[in-house]
Amino acid sequence: MMSIEITSPCCLPLGLVMAEGKPALLGITLQYPPIQMSVRPRDELSVTGGRANIAREQALRWFEHHGLAPQGEIEIELAIPAHMGLGGEAMMGLSVAKGLRGLAGLEDPHGLGEEIGLGSEWALEAWSHGRGGVLVAGTDGSLIRRHELKHDDKHTWVFVIHTPHAPKDTPQFLEKDRRLALVNAEATRDIEPLWAAIVSDDIGAFANELMQLQASARVSDEAQAMMAVMREAGALACGQSMGGLAVWALVKGGKPSYDLRTKMRARMGHGAGAVTAAITDNEGSKVKRA
Repeated sequence: MMSIEITSPCCLPLGLVMAEGKPALLGITLQYPPIQMSVRPRDELSVTGGRANIAREQALRWFEHHGLAPQGEIEIELAIPAHMGLGGEAMMGLSVAKGLRGLAGLEDPHGLGEEIGLGSEWALEAWSHGRGGVLVAGTDGSLIRRHELKHDDKHTWVFVIHTPHAPKDTPQFLEKDRRLALVNAEATRDIEPLWAAIVSDDIGAFANELMQLQASARVSDEAQAMMAVMREAGALACGQSMGGLAVWALVKGGKPSYDLRTKMRARMGHGAGAVTAAITDNEGSKVKRA
């Protein structure tokens, strides 16, 4: 029986900027935490695994868009945690659409977002899913700039991500509400200093620019406490995702990343969530047929 296996990265939004005369979101595609799923033929629709309720809703939108009867088996092995601001729902929907396309023999990769009702405010995730890399995506849906970060272990730019457990009273549409607020805000910082640091591989300048971009961000008390630990442990920059609860730190090199994670875990209480390290994903989603 044919099986389509899909692995998709996550996307960390870093802020709203002005780029080539229009507002845009700067973000980076990261390898972790990822989405992994398998899609197989089945006479009726079956969706199981992490965040299956979200994936099922998106699958039904896809079938409705194409005028097809819902069918197929979607098994989710790994899902991006909810409410973290790492593009979890958008990436899930794009992964579902890609898998169902492959199952139906529709190979054209364009328009995945339209097939599940994804608006232009999620363009950053759409381009991350499709191409990966460091991205500047216009709030109108366009891709303005893209760059690939490639380093050896000693020089790699590592984002250490803390994904806390979401409180029980977390609003259901936290990520959607924050994204709409972000794209509707006024962009005041120009992309050029940030972009110059990226393309010249100057992580120090990039970190400084990021901290200025993050200066006006909404940060919870819990995130502030974690960021203090990150700074004490040597993070070059840190912040809370512009779209949710995840907290991130930027360091250079595999060994400093390991040391930072060790110090963070030593300071975290039981049940404080997960800590992982991620580097840039320069490919976007990957498909394997079995």
